[in-house]
Amino acid sequence: MENKFPALFFSLSVIGLFLVYVSAGKIDPKTTDIGAIDSSMVGSYAQITGYVESAKFTGNTISVKLSDGYTVIGVMIFSDLKKGLGSDAEEIFVTGSIISVRGLIDEYKGVIQIIPNRVSDIKKLAGK
Repeated sequence: MENKFPALFFSLSVIGLFLVYVSAGKIDPKTTDIGAIDSSMVGSYAQITGYVESAKFTGNTISVKLSDGYTVIGVMIFSDLKKGLGSDAEEIFVTGSIISVRGLIDEYKGVIQIIPNRVSDIKKLAGK
């Protein structure tokens, strides 16, 4: 008789991974003050709200400086997300606009930044 346990265990593993993937997409990080974000949070997700201090559009990226009036944090938009935002990007990242960004906290050359993954991670709340 053939041993069916390996197939059963494999099937359960695939189902478990699928459930983890689905549930991870539904977890919303709590809103964090920009000034509270530090290098101990690298690798975790946060949602921040602030006004666009500046936005630099280059080839495949958009580099945004987001401020709460006291602290500034960088938001990096890479090529796939930039393409997904399309022409809306220039309207969203107008200087003075208030936006909410959800993303991965990262550190690049000693500077903390937020990296959103999806278009839905960026919301314009107010502004021109």
